[in-house]
Amino acid sequence: MPAGRENLKLKVKRVEREEAPTILGYQEAPSANLPDITTSNVVFSGSTVRGSVTFCRVPGHPTQTSSSASSALGPHEHDRDRDWILQTVIIMRLVTSRPPSLLHTMTNMQLSTLDQLIDDVLLQLFLGLPLTDLLSVRQTCKRLSHLTKLRIIWYKRFSLEVLDKHLPVPGPFLPVNDIAANELEWRTRRALQLDKYWRAPPRHSLPSLQLPLSDGEDLQKTILLYGTDGLLTVHDHKLRLWQVDASSPSAERRTRLAAEWVSPTPITEVVRDALFSSCIAVQTQDSVELISVDSFQFFHLSHIDSPSGTLVGFYDQFILLNTVNPPGDETASQGVVLVDWRADAEGRYILPWLPIYGQFVSFTVFASYLVIVWDSCLATFPLPTHSADTDIVVEAVQKFRFRHRIQTPVSLSSCKSRTLPGVAHSGDAPMENAVECLTIIAGPPEQPYGWGPYMPYGGGMNRSVLYVADRERGLLGLANLPMSVAGEFEGIAVGPSGRGVWIEDHNLRQCSPKAAITGGGLFTTVECDDYSYPLASLPRPKAESLTEPAAAPLQLDFDDGMGRIAVVVAKEVHVIDLL
Repeated sequence: MPAGRENLKLKVKRVEREEAPTILGYQEAPSANLPDITTSNVVFSGSTVRGSVTFCRVPGHPTQTSSSASSALGPHEHDRDRDWILQTVIIMRLVTSRPPSLLHTMTNMQLSTLDQLIDDVLLQLFLGLPLTDLLSVRQTCKRLSHLTKLRIIWYKRFSLEVLDKHLPVPGPFLPVNDIAANELEWRTRRALQLDKYWRAPPRHSLPSLQLPLSDGEDLQKTILLYGTDGLLTVHDHKLRLWQVDASSPSAERRTRLAAEWVSPTPITEVVRDALFSSCIAVQTQDSVELISVDSFQFFHLSHIDSPSGTLVGFYDQFILLNTVNPPGDETASQGVVLVDWRADAEGRYILPWLPIYGQFVSFTVFASYLVIVWDSCLATFPLPTHSADTDIVVEAVQKFRFRHRIQTPVSLSSCKSRTLPGVAHSGDAPMENAVECLTIIAGPPEQPYGWGPYMPYGGGMNRSVLYVADRERGLLGLANLPMSVAGEFEGIAVGPSGRGVWIEDHNLRQCSPKAAITGGGLFTTVECDDYSYPLASLPRPKAESLTEPAAAPLQLDFDDGMGRIAVVVAKEVHVIDLL
Protein backbone atom coordinates (compact mmCIF):
# COMPACT_ATOMS: atom_id res chain seq x y z
CA MET A 1 0.00 0.00 0.00
CA PRO A 2 1.48 3.41 -0.91
CA ALA A 3 2.42 5.66 1.97
CA GLY A 4 -0.18 8.25 2.87
CA ARG A 5 -3.10 6.33 1.26
CA GLU A 6 -5.55 4.06 3.02
CA ASN A 7 -9.04 2.86 2.14
CA LEU A 8 -12.02 2.54 4.43
CA LYS A 9 -14.94 0.29 3.51
CA LEU A 10 -18.18 0.86 5.42
CA LYS A 11 -21.26 -1.33 5.11
CA VAL A 12 -24.59 0.29 5.93
CA LYS A 13 -27.84 -1.59 6.33
CA ARG A 14 -31.52 -0.73 6.84
CA VAL A 15 -33.91 -3.30 8.32
CA GLU A 16 -37.03 -1.19 8.78
CA ARG A 17 -37.72 2.39 7.76
CA GLU A 18 -38.04 3.42 11.44
CA GLU A 19 -34.54 2.09 12.19
CA ALA A 20 -31.57 4.38 11.62
CA PRO A 21 -28.82 3.09 9.28
CA THR A 22 -26.07 1.37 11.27
CA ILE A 23 -22.46 0.60 10.48
CA LEU A 24 -21.83 -3.14 10.34
CA GLY A 25 -18.08 -2.69 10.38
CA TYR A 26 -15.13 -1.53 8.39
CA GLN A 27 -12.09 -3.08 6.85
CA GLU A 28 -8.87 -1.74 5.40
CA ALA A 29 -7.93 -2.89 1.92
CA PRO A 30 -5.49 -1.71 -0.74
CA SER A 31 -6.85 0.04 -3.79
CA ALA A 32 -6.10 -2.95 -5.99
CA ASN A 33 -8.58 -5.12 -4.08
CA LEU A 34 -11.44 -2.65 -4.27
CA PRO A 35 -14.15 -3.31 -6.88
CA ASP A 36 -14.13 -1.21 -10.01
CA ILE A 37 -17.04 1.16 -9.42
CA THR A 38 -17.88 3.91 -11.86
CA THR A 39 -21.19 5.10 -10.37
CA SER A 40 -21.75 8.68 -9.19
CA ASN A 41 -18.58 10.29 -7.82
CA VAL A 42 -18.86 13.24 -5.45
CA VAL A 43 -15.81 15.30 -4.49
CA PHE A 44 -15.75 16.80 -1.01
CA SER A 45 -13.12 18.52 1.08
CA GLY A 46 -12.49 19.24 4.72
CA SER A 47 -9.73 20.38 7.03
CA THR A 48 -8.02 16.99 7.10
CA VAL A 49 -9.66 14.91 4.36
CA ARG A 50 -9.93 15.43 0.63
CA GLY A 51 -11.16 12.73 -1.73
CA SER A 52 -14.18 11.26 -3.46
CA VAL A 53 -17.17 9.22 -2.43
CA THR A 54 -18.48 6.41 -4.60
CA PHE A 55 -21.79 4.61 -4.17
CA CYS A 56 -22.59 1.07 -5.20
CA ARG A 57 -25.18 -1.56 -4.31
CA VAL A 58 -24.28 -5.06 -3.15
CA PRO A 59 -26.49 -8.18 -3.08
CA GLY A 60 -28.89 -8.25 -0.17
CA HIS A 61 -30.29 -11.22 1.69
CA PRO A 62 -33.72 -11.91 3.16
CA THR A 63 -32.53 -12.45 6.75
CA GLN A 64 -29.45 -11.80 8.82
CA THR A 65 -28.62 -15.49 9.17
CA SER A 66 -29.00 -16.57 5.55
CA SER A 67 -26.38 -14.26 4.11
CA SER A 68 -25.39 -16.75 1.41
CA ALA A 69 -28.63 -16.32 -0.52
CA SER A 70 -27.85 -13.18 -2.52
CA SER A 71 -30.13 -11.28 -4.85
CA ALA A 72 -29.66 -7.81 -6.28
CA LEU A 73 -32.36 -5.93 -4.44
CA GLY A 74 -32.97 -2.27 -5.14
CA PRO A 75 -34.68 0.36 -3.00
CA HIS A 76 -38.16 0.72 -4.43
CA GLU A 77 -41.03 2.41 -2.69
CA HIS A 78 -43.46 -0.43 -3.38
CA ASP A 79 -41.19 -2.92 -1.53
CA ARG A 80 -41.38 -1.23 1.87
CA ASP A 81 -43.51 -3.96 3.43
CA ARG A 82 -41.17 -6.76 2.35
CA ASP A 83 -38.91 -8.35 4.94
CA TRP A 84 -35.54 -7.79 3.38
CA ILE A 85 -32.34 -6.04 4.32
CA LEU A 86 -30.84 -3.40 2.06
CA GLN A 87 -27.08 -3.24 2.10
CA THR A 88 -25.23 -0.31 0.64
CA VAL A 89 -21.49 -0.10 0.43
CA ILE A 90 -19.94 3.31 0.82
CA ILE A 91 -16.29 3.34 -0.15
CA MET A 92 -14.34 6.34 1.05
CA ARG A 93 -10.96 6.78 -0.53
CA LEU A 94 -9.01 9.07 1.72
CA VAL A 95 -6.15 10.99 0.20
CA THR A 96 -4.07 13.21 2.43
CA SER A 97 -0.53 14.26 3.10
CA ARG A 98 -0.87 13.69 6.83
CA PRO A 99 1.42 11.17 8.51
CA PRO A 100 0.27 7.54 8.41
CA SER A 101 -0.14 7.53 12.19
CA LEU A 102 -2.83 10.20 11.98
CA LEU A 103 -4.56 8.29 9.18
CA HIS A 104 -4.39 5.14 11.27
CA THR A 105 -6.15 6.94 14.09
CA MET A 106 -8.85 8.25 11.74
CA THR A 107 -9.61 4.87 10.19
CA ASN A 108 -9.89 3.22 13.60
CA MET A 109 -12.60 5.58 14.81
CA GLN A 110 -15.65 3.64 15.98
CA LEU A 111 -18.72 4.73 13.95
CA SER A 112 -21.95 3.11 15.04
CA THR A 113 -24.56 5.13 13.04
CA LEU A 114 -24.71 7.63 10.19
CA ASP A 115 -25.97 10.19 12.69
CA GLN A 116 -22.37 10.75 13.73
CA LEU A 117 -21.66 12.31 10.32
CA ILE A 118 -22.34 16.01 10.07
CA ASP A 119 -25.00 17.37 7.75
CA ASP A 120 -22.51 18.77 5.24
CA VAL A 121 -20.97 15.36 4.68
CA LEU A 122 -24.38 13.68 4.40
CA LEU A 123 -25.49 16.26 1.87
CA GLN A 124 -22.45 15.55 -0.28
CA LEU A 125 -23.29 11.85 -0.11
CA PHE A 126 -26.94 12.41 -1.03
CA LEU A 127 -26.07 14.66 -3.97
CA GLY A 128 -24.59 11.65 -5.74
CA LEU A 129 -27.43 9.22 -5.06
CA PRO A 130 -29.83 8.18 -7.84
CA LEU A 131 -33.43 9.24 -7.42
CA THR A 132 -34.72 5.84 -6.28
CA ASP A 133 -31.96 5.50 -3.67
CA LEU A 134 -32.60 9.02 -2.45
CA LEU A 135 -36.28 8.24 -1.87
CA SER A 136 -35.31 5.06 0.00
CA VAL A 137 -32.96 6.96 2.32
CA ARG A 138 -35.91 9.21 3.16
CA GLN A 139 -37.69 6.25 4.76
CA THR A 140 -34.97 5.57 7.36
CA CYS A 141 -35.24 8.29 10.00
CA LYS A 142 -36.48 11.84 10.52
CA ARG A 143 -33.09 13.47 10.22
CA LEU A 144 -32.24 11.85 6.90
CA SER A 145 -35.77 12.49 5.69
CA HIS A 146 -35.31 16.19 6.41
CA LEU A 147 -31.96 16.30 4.62
CA THR A 148 -33.36 14.63 1.49
CA LYS A 149 -35.97 17.39 1.22
CA LEU A 150 -33.51 20.29 1.04
CA ARG A 151 -33.55 22.45 -2.06
CA ILE A 152 -29.90 21.84 -2.98
CA ILE A 153 -30.69 18.14 -3.39
CA TRP A 154 -33.68 18.58 -5.66
CA TYR A 155 -32.20 21.42 -7.67
CA LYS A 156 -29.40 19.09 -8.73
CA ARG A 157 -31.78 16.18 -9.39
CA PHE A 158 -34.05 18.52 -11.41
CA SER A 159 -31.07 19.73 -13.43
CA LEU A 160 -29.69 16.25 -14.09
CA GLU A 161 -32.90 14.29 -14.58
CA VAL A 162 -35.08 16.85 -16.38
CA LEU A 163 -33.16 19.79 -17.82
CA ASP A 164 -30.04 17.96 -18.99
CA LYS A 165 -32.17 15.21 -20.56
CA HIS A 166 -34.36 17.83 -22.30
CA LEU A 167 -37.60 16.46 -20.87
CA PRO A 168 -40.75 18.60 -20.92
CA VAL A 169 -40.86 20.69 -17.75
CA PRO A 170 -44.02 20.35 -15.64
CA GLY A 171 -45.40 23.26 -13.69
CA PRO A 172 -45.81 26.98 -14.31
CA PHE A 173 -43.25 28.99 -16.28
CA LEU A 174 -41.25 30.53 -13.42
CA PRO A 175 -37.61 31.49 -12.85
CA VAL A 176 -35.83 28.51 -11.36
CA ASN A 177 -34.70 30.56 -8.34
CA ASP A 178 -38.37 31.14 -7.43
CA ILE A 179 -39.23 27.43 -7.30
CA ALA A 180 -39.33 25.91 -3.81
CA ALA A 181 -37.77 22.58 -2.87
CA ASN A 182 -41.03 20.62 -2.67
CA GLU A 183 -42.10 21.90 -6.09
CA LEU A 184 -38.72 21.00 -7.60
CA GLU A 185 -39.20 17.47 -6.26
CA TRP A 186 -42.73 17.28 -7.66
CA ARG A 187 -41.60 18.54 -11.06
CA THR A 188 -38.73 16.05 -11.19
CA ARG A 189 -40.83 13.05 -10.28
CA ARG A 190 -43.70 13.95 -12.59
CA ALA A 191 -41.37 14.55 -15.55
CA LEU A 192 -39.76 11.13 -15.05
CA GLN A 193 -43.14 9.43 -14.69
CA LEU A 194 -44.39 11.05 -17.90
CA ASP A 195 -41.22 10.08 -19.73
CA LYS A 196 -41.64 6.46 -18.67
CA TYR A 197 -45.29 6.48 -19.73
CA TRP A 198 -44.53 8.12 -23.07
CA ARG A 199 -41.92 5.52 -23.98
CA ALA A 200 -44.16 2.58 -23.08
CA PRO A 201 -47.85 3.58 -22.87
CA PRO A 202 -50.26 0.98 -21.46
CA ARG A 203 -52.44 -0.96 -23.85
CA HIS A 204 -55.75 0.33 -22.58
CA SER A 205 -57.85 3.38 -23.25
CA LEU A 206 -57.32 6.26 -20.84
CA PRO A 207 -60.38 7.48 -18.91
CA SER A 208 -61.59 11.01 -19.46
CA LEU A 209 -63.33 13.57 -17.28
CA GLN A 210 -66.16 15.60 -18.80
CA LEU A 211 -66.85 19.18 -17.77
CA PRO A 212 -70.36 19.76 -16.40
CA LEU A 213 -71.54 22.18 -19.09
CA SER A 214 -75.24 22.79 -19.47
CA ASP A 215 -76.98 21.55 -22.61
CA GLY A 216 -76.96 24.02 -25.47
CA GLU A 217 -74.33 26.24 -23.88
CA ASP A 218 -72.52 28.46 -26.40
CA LEU A 219 -69.02 26.95 -26.24
CA GLN A 220 -66.48 28.45 -28.68
CA LYS A 221 -63.16 26.91 -27.67
CA THR A 222 -61.12 25.54 -24.77
CA ILE A 223 -57.61 26.52 -23.68
CA LEU A 224 -55.36 24.59 -21.30
CA LEU A 225 -53.36 26.81 -18.97
CA TYR A 226 -49.81 25.47 -19.21
CA GLY A 227 -48.33 24.01 -16.05
CA THR A 228 -51.53 24.10 -13.98
CA ASP A 229 -54.76 22.20 -13.42
CA GLY A 230 -56.64 25.09 -15.02
CA LEU A 231 -58.83 24.94 -18.11
CA LEU A 232 -60.41 27.93 -19.81
CA THR A 233 -63.70 27.67 -21.69
CA VAL A 234 -64.67 30.52 -24.02
CA HIS A 235 -68.33 31.45 -24.43
CA ASP A 236 -70.12 34.28 -26.25
CA HIS A 237 -70.01 36.80 -23.39
CA LYS A 238 -67.83 35.21 -20.71
CA LEU A 239 -64.76 33.19 -19.82
CA ARG A 240 -64.96 30.35 -17.34
CA LEU A 241 -61.95 29.08 -15.42
CA TRP A 242 -62.16 25.46 -14.28
CA GLN A 243 -59.95 23.56 -11.87
CA VAL A 244 -59.78 20.01 -13.19
CA ASP A 245 -58.37 17.12 -11.17
CA ALA A 246 -58.14 14.40 -13.82
CA SER A 247 -55.18 12.49 -12.38
CA SER A 248 -56.87 11.11 -9.27
CA PRO A 249 -58.63 7.72 -9.22
CA SER A 250 -61.92 7.64 -11.11
CA ALA A 251 -64.05 7.86 -7.98
CA GLU A 252 -62.17 10.95 -6.69
CA ARG A 253 -62.00 13.07 -9.85
CA ARG A 254 -63.50 16.50 -9.48
CA THR A 255 -64.10 19.65 -11.53
CA ARG A 256 -64.64 23.02 -9.95
CA LEU A 257 -65.69 26.32 -11.48
CA ALA A 258 -63.06 28.62 -9.96
CA ALA A 259 -63.75 32.00 -11.58
CA GLU A 260 -65.73 33.74 -14.30
CA TRP A 261 -65.04 36.83 -16.39
CA VAL A 262 -67.96 38.55 -18.13
CA SER A 263 -67.67 40.83 -21.17
CA PRO A 264 -70.31 43.46 -21.95
CA THR A 265 -69.89 42.78 -25.68
CA PRO A 266 -69.55 39.46 -27.52
CA ILE A 267 -66.14 37.77 -27.42
CA THR A 268 -64.68 37.11 -30.87
CA GLU A 269 -61.28 35.55 -30.11
CA VAL A 270 -59.08 34.43 -27.21
CA VAL A 271 -55.37 33.53 -27.56
CA ARG A 272 -52.77 32.35 -25.08
CA ASP A 273 -49.29 33.83 -24.61
CA ALA A 274 -46.92 31.73 -26.72
CA LEU A 275 -44.14 32.38 -24.17
CA PHE A 276 -45.89 30.08 -21.65
CA SER A 277 -46.88 32.81 -19.24
CA SER A 278 -50.25 32.93 -17.49
CA CYS A 279 -51.54 35.79 -19.67
CA ILE A 280 -54.28 35.67 -22.29
CA ALA A 281 -55.59 38.22 -24.79
CA VAL A 282 -59.34 38.55 -25.30
CA GLN A 283 -60.82 40.38 -28.28
CA THR A 284 -64.34 41.75 -28.10
CA GLN A 285 -66.24 43.81 -30.62
CA ASP A 286 -64.63 47.09 -29.56
CA SER A 287 -61.41 46.30 -27.65
CA VAL A 288 -58.65 43.84 -26.75
CA GLU A 289 -58.32 43.00 -23.07
CA LEU A 290 -55.08 41.62 -21.57
CA ILE A 291 -55.82 39.36 -18.60
CA SER A 292 -53.59 37.39 -16.23
CA VAL A 293 -54.84 34.10 -14.81
CA ASP A 294 -53.17 33.40 -11.48
CA SER A 295 -54.25 31.29 -8.49
CA PHE A 296 -57.47 30.51 -10.37
CA GLN A 297 -58.48 34.17 -10.56
CA PHE A 298 -58.67 36.75 -13.36
CA PHE A 299 -56.58 39.93 -13.11
CA HIS A 300 -56.94 42.74 -15.66
CA LEU A 301 -53.62 43.97 -17.09
CA SER A 302 -54.25 46.34 -19.98
CA HIS A 303 -56.81 47.57 -22.48
CA ILE A 304 -56.50 48.45 -26.19
CA ASP A 305 -59.38 50.43 -27.72
CA SER A 306 -60.74 49.74 -31.20
CA PRO A 307 -57.91 47.64 -32.62
CA SER A 308 -57.72 47.39 -36.39
CA GLY A 309 -57.66 43.73 -37.32
CA THR A 310 -58.40 40.30 -35.94
CA LEU A 311 -56.48 38.99 -32.94
CA VAL A 312 -54.37 36.01 -34.11
CA GLY A 313 -51.41 35.79 -31.71
CA PHE A 314 -49.82 36.83 -28.45
CA TYR A 315 -46.08 36.72 -27.69
CA ASP A 316 -44.63 38.36 -24.59
CA GLN A 317 -45.19 42.11 -24.99
CA PHE A 318 -46.70 42.01 -28.48
CA ILE A 319 -50.13 41.04 -29.70
CA LEU A 320 -50.56 40.11 -33.37
CA LEU A 321 -53.47 41.53 -35.37
CA ASN A 322 -54.32 40.25 -38.83
CA THR A 323 -55.52 43.11 -41.02
CA VAL A 324 -55.90 40.95 -44.13
CA ASN A 325 -59.48 41.14 -45.29
CA PRO A 326 -61.44 38.01 -46.18
CA PRO A 327 -61.83 37.04 -49.86
CA GLY A 328 -64.19 39.38 -51.70
CA ASP A 329 -63.34 42.44 -49.60
CA GLU A 330 -61.41 44.87 -51.79
CA THR A 331 -60.35 47.13 -48.92
CA ALA A 332 -56.60 47.64 -48.68
CA SER A 333 -54.86 45.17 -46.39
CA GLN A 334 -51.65 45.89 -44.49
CA GLY A 335 -50.76 42.41 -43.27
CA VAL A 336 -49.93 41.30 -39.73
CA VAL A 337 -49.54 44.15 -37.23
CA LEU A 338 -47.59 43.93 -33.95
CA VAL A 339 -48.79 46.15 -31.09
CA ASP A 340 -46.87 46.54 -27.81
CA TRP A 341 -49.51 46.34 -25.08
CA ARG A 342 -47.08 47.19 -22.25
CA ALA A 343 -45.99 50.57 -23.62
CA ASP A 344 -47.95 53.77 -24.23
CA ALA A 345 -46.31 54.28 -27.62
CA GLU A 346 -48.72 54.51 -30.55
CA GLY A 347 -46.36 52.99 -33.09
CA ARG A 348 -46.78 49.55 -34.66
CA TYR A 349 -44.70 47.04 -36.55
CA ILE A 350 -46.32 46.13 -39.88
CA LEU A 351 -45.43 42.83 -41.58
CA PRO A 352 -46.59 43.33 -45.19
CA TRP A 353 -48.84 40.83 -46.98
CA LEU A 354 -49.35 39.94 -50.65
CA PRO A 355 -52.41 38.17 -52.13
CA ILE A 356 -50.28 35.18 -53.19
CA TYR A 357 -49.58 34.45 -49.50
CA GLY A 358 -53.16 33.35 -48.85
CA GLN A 359 -54.89 33.41 -45.48
CA PHE A 360 -53.15 33.60 -42.10
CA VAL A 361 -52.66 30.20 -40.44
CA SER A 362 -50.27 30.46 -37.49
CA PHE A 363 -47.08 32.00 -36.14
CA THR A 364 -44.15 31.15 -33.88
CA VAL A 365 -40.66 32.32 -32.91
CA PHE A 366 -37.76 30.25 -34.23
CA ALA A 367 -34.00 30.94 -34.41
CA SER A 368 -34.55 34.56 -33.27
CA TYR A 369 -37.00 35.13 -36.14
CA LEU A 370 -40.72 35.72 -36.11
CA VAL A 371 -42.19 33.10 -38.45
CA ILE A 372 -45.56 33.91 -40.04
CA VAL A 373 -47.33 30.98 -41.71
CA TRP A 374 -49.95 31.55 -44.38
CA ASP A 375 -51.74 28.77 -46.24
CA SER A 376 -49.50 29.13 -49.34
CA CYS A 377 -46.14 30.18 -47.91
CA LEU A 378 -44.25 31.28 -44.83
CA ALA A 379 -42.00 34.25 -44.19
CA THR A 380 -39.42 35.10 -41.54
CA PHE A 381 -39.13 38.57 -39.99
CA PRO A 382 -36.72 40.08 -37.45
CA LEU A 383 -38.18 39.80 -33.97
CA PRO A 384 -38.76 43.30 -32.49
CA THR A 385 -37.20 43.91 -29.10
CA HIS A 386 -38.69 47.29 -28.19
CA SER A 387 -41.81 49.36 -28.84
CA ALA A 388 -42.16 51.64 -31.86
CA ASP A 389 -43.03 55.34 -31.68
CA THR A 390 -44.34 55.36 -35.26
CA ASP A 391 -45.56 52.77 -37.73
CA ILE A 392 -42.58 50.75 -39.02
CA VAL A 393 -42.82 48.43 -42.01
CA VAL A 394 -40.65 45.34 -41.50
CA GLU A 395 -39.67 43.53 -44.67
CA ALA A 396 -39.37 39.76 -44.71
CA VAL A 397 -35.87 38.27 -44.45
CA GLN A 398 -36.83 35.10 -46.36
CA LYS A 399 -39.94 33.68 -48.01
CA PHE A 400 -40.77 30.04 -48.77
CA ARG A 401 -43.57 28.58 -50.86
CA PHE A 402 -45.32 25.38 -49.76
CA ARG A 403 -45.62 22.52 -52.22
CA HIS A 404 -49.36 22.30 -51.50
CA ARG A 405 -51.75 24.77 -49.97
CA ILE A 406 -52.15 23.81 -46.32
CA GLN A 407 -55.21 24.04 -44.14
CA THR A 408 -56.14 23.71 -40.49
CA PRO A 409 -55.58 22.01 -38.14
CA VAL A 410 -51.96 23.19 -37.92
CA SER A 411 -49.32 22.61 -35.26
CA LEU A 412 -45.73 23.89 -35.02
CA SER A 413 -42.92 22.50 -32.86
CA SER A 414 -39.16 22.98 -32.66
CA CYS A 415 -38.77 19.63 -30.81
CA LYS A 416 -36.98 21.47 -28.03
CA SER A 417 -38.36 21.60 -24.48
CA ARG A 418 -38.98 24.99 -22.97
CA THR A 419 -36.26 26.35 -20.70
CA LEU A 420 -36.91 28.15 -17.45
CA PRO A 421 -35.43 31.60 -16.80
CA GLY A 422 -32.25 31.57 -14.74
CA VAL A 423 -31.16 28.06 -15.73
CA ALA A 424 -27.54 27.55 -16.73
CA HIS A 425 -26.82 23.92 -17.58
CA SER A 426 -24.78 22.19 -20.22
CA GLY A 427 -27.10 19.33 -21.06
CA ASP A 428 -26.31 16.63 -23.55
CA ALA A 429 -23.88 17.68 -26.25
CA PRO A 430 -25.62 17.88 -29.64
CA MET A 431 -24.54 15.58 -32.41
CA GLU A 432 -22.00 16.95 -34.85
CA ASN A 433 -24.39 17.05 -37.82
CA ALA A 434 -27.57 17.92 -35.87
CA VAL A 435 -29.59 20.74 -37.44
CA GLU A 436 -31.93 23.04 -35.53
CA CYS A 437 -35.33 22.88 -37.20
CA LEU A 438 -39.02 23.73 -36.89
CA THR A 439 -41.66 21.16 -37.87
CA ILE A 440 -44.93 22.37 -39.39
CA ILE A 441 -47.73 19.78 -39.56
CA ALA A 442 -50.97 20.77 -41.24
CA GLY A 443 -54.06 19.25 -42.76
CA PRO A 444 -53.95 17.54 -46.16
CA PRO A 445 -54.02 19.58 -49.38
CA GLU A 446 -57.32 20.64 -50.84
CA GLN A 447 -57.80 17.63 -53.07
CA PRO A 448 -59.57 14.30 -52.72
CA TYR A 449 -57.70 11.45 -51.13
CA GLY A 450 -56.20 9.12 -53.64
CA TRP A 451 -53.35 6.83 -54.37
CA GLY A 452 -50.06 8.52 -55.06
CA PRO A 453 -46.39 8.61 -54.18
CA TYR A 454 -47.02 10.66 -51.04
CA MET A 455 -50.27 9.05 -49.90
CA PRO A 456 -49.91 5.28 -50.23
CA TYR A 457 -52.71 4.56 -47.76
CA GLY A 458 -55.17 7.04 -49.19
CA GLY A 459 -54.58 9.75 -46.55
CA GLY A 460 -51.81 12.08 -45.46
CA MET A 461 -50.65 15.25 -43.77
CA ASN A 462 -48.50 18.12 -44.87
CA ARG A 463 -45.19 18.14 -43.02
CA SER A 464 -42.63 20.82 -43.74
CA VAL A 465 -39.36 21.45 -41.92
CA LEU A 466 -37.85 24.91 -41.59
CA TYR A 467 -34.19 24.46 -40.70
CA VAL A 468 -31.09 26.57 -40.08
CA ALA A 469 -29.01 26.30 -43.25
CA ASP A 470 -26.29 28.82 -42.38
CA ARG A 471 -26.18 30.12 -38.83
CA GLU A 472 -23.39 32.63 -39.42
CA ARG A 473 -25.34 34.33 -42.22
CA GLY A 474 -28.74 33.75 -40.59
CA LEU A 475 -30.15 31.80 -43.53
CA LEU A 476 -32.91 29.22 -43.25
CA GLY A 477 -34.16 26.50 -45.58
CA LEU A 478 -37.46 24.68 -46.08
CA ALA A 479 -37.80 20.96 -46.79
CA ASN A 480 -40.87 18.82 -47.38
CA LEU A 481 -41.09 15.47 -45.54
CA PRO A 482 -44.32 13.73 -46.58
CA MET A 483 -46.15 11.76 -43.92
CA SER A 484 -48.89 9.20 -44.59
CA VAL A 485 -51.59 7.95 -42.25
CA ALA A 486 -54.10 5.16 -42.68
CA GLY A 487 -57.25 6.99 -41.58
CA GLU A 488 -58.79 10.42 -41.62
CA PHE A 489 -56.71 13.18 -40.02
CA GLU A 490 -59.01 15.21 -37.73
CA GLY A 491 -56.80 17.22 -35.36
CA ILE A 492 -53.33 17.64 -33.89
CA ALA A 493 -51.67 19.44 -30.98
CA VAL A 494 -47.89 19.24 -30.47
CA GLY A 495 -45.92 20.77 -27.61
CA PRO A 496 -42.57 22.54 -27.93
CA SER A 497 -40.73 19.31 -26.99
CA GLY A 498 -42.12 17.45 -30.02
CA ARG A 499 -44.48 15.32 -27.95
CA GLY A 500 -48.08 15.65 -28.97
CA VAL A 501 -51.38 13.98 -29.71
CA TRP A 502 -53.45 13.72 -32.88
CA ILE A 503 -56.87 12.36 -33.80
CA GLU A 504 -57.46 9.73 -36.44
CA ASP A 505 -61.03 8.45 -36.92
CA HIS A 506 -61.93 9.58 -33.37
CA ASN A 507 -58.95 7.70 -31.92
CA LEU A 508 -56.49 9.73 -29.88
CA ARG A 509 -52.91 8.78 -30.75
CA GLN A 510 -49.49 10.07 -29.78
CA CYS A 511 -46.77 11.70 -31.86
CA SER A 512 -43.16 12.00 -30.76
CA PRO A 513 -39.89 13.61 -31.86
CA LYS A 514 -37.86 11.41 -34.17
CA ALA A 515 -34.51 11.84 -35.89
CA ALA A 516 -34.55 11.90 -39.70
CA ILE A 517 -31.39 11.96 -41.81
CA THR A 518 -31.53 14.04 -44.99
CA GLY A 519 -29.01 15.61 -47.30
CA GLY A 520 -28.81 18.67 -45.03
CA GLY A 521 -27.94 16.68 -41.91
CA LEU A 522 -29.79 15.16 -38.97
CA PHE A 523 -33.24 16.66 -38.39
CA THR A 524 -35.42 16.05 -35.33
CA THR A 525 -39.01 16.17 -36.55
CA VAL A 526 -42.43 15.10 -35.31
CA GLU A 527 -43.58 11.62 -36.31
CA CYS A 528 -47.23 10.62 -35.92
CA ASP A 529 -47.82 7.06 -34.72
CA ASP A 530 -50.80 5.38 -36.43
CA TYR A 531 -50.00 1.73 -35.74
CA SER A 532 -49.78 1.43 -31.93
CA TYR A 533 -52.69 1.14 -29.52
CA PRO A 534 -54.57 4.48 -29.26
CA LEU A 535 -54.38 6.49 -26.06
CA ALA A 536 -58.16 6.90 -25.94
CA SER A 537 -61.26 6.48 -28.06
CA LEU A 538 -63.36 9.61 -28.36
CA PRO A 539 -67.16 9.53 -28.41
CA ARG A 540 -68.71 10.02 -31.81
CA PRO A 541 -71.36 12.69 -32.31
CA LYS A 542 -74.92 11.61 -32.89
CA ALA A 543 -76.07 11.09 -36.46
CA GLU A 544 -77.46 14.28 -37.97
CA SER A 545 -80.16 14.66 -40.58
CA LEU A 546 -79.64 16.40 -43.90
CA THR A 547 -81.50 19.49 -42.67
CA GLU A 548 -79.32 19.96 -39.57
CA PRO A 549 -76.00 21.79 -39.76
CA ALA A 550 -72.79 19.78 -39.93
CA ALA A 551 -71.04 18.91 -36.71
CA ALA A 552 -68.38 21.32 -35.51
CA PRO A 553 -64.78 20.19 -36.08
CA LEU A 554 -62.92 18.57 -33.22
CA GLN A 555 -60.82 20.87 -31.03
CA LEU A 556 -57.64 19.60 -29.39
CA ASP A 557 -55.17 21.08 -26.90
CA PHE A 558 -52.18 19.44 -25.22
CA ASP A 559 -49.79 20.40 -22.41
CA ASP A 560 -46.66 18.27 -22.90
CA GLY A 561 -45.17 19.28 -19.55
CA MET A 562 -48.18 18.25 -17.47
CA GLY A 563 -49.37 15.45 -19.75
CA ARG A 564 -52.92 16.84 -20.02
CA ILE A 565 -55.22 16.68 -23.04
CA ALA A 566 -58.41 18.65 -23.68
CA VAL A 567 -60.74 17.56 -26.48
CA VAL A 568 -64.01 19.17 -27.59
CA VAL A 569 -66.37 16.71 -29.29
CA ALA A 570 -69.86 17.93 -30.21
CA LYS A 571 -69.52 20.79 -27.67
CA GLU A 572 -68.57 18.36 -24.91
CA VAL A 573 -65.23 19.00 -23.18
CA HIS A 574 -63.25 15.89 -22.21
CA VAL A 575 -60.05 16.18 -20.15
CA ILE A 576 -57.52 13.32 -20.14
CA ASP A 577 -54.50 12.99 -17.86
CA LEU A 578 -51.72 10.65 -18.99
CA LEU A 579 -50.91 9.81 -15.36
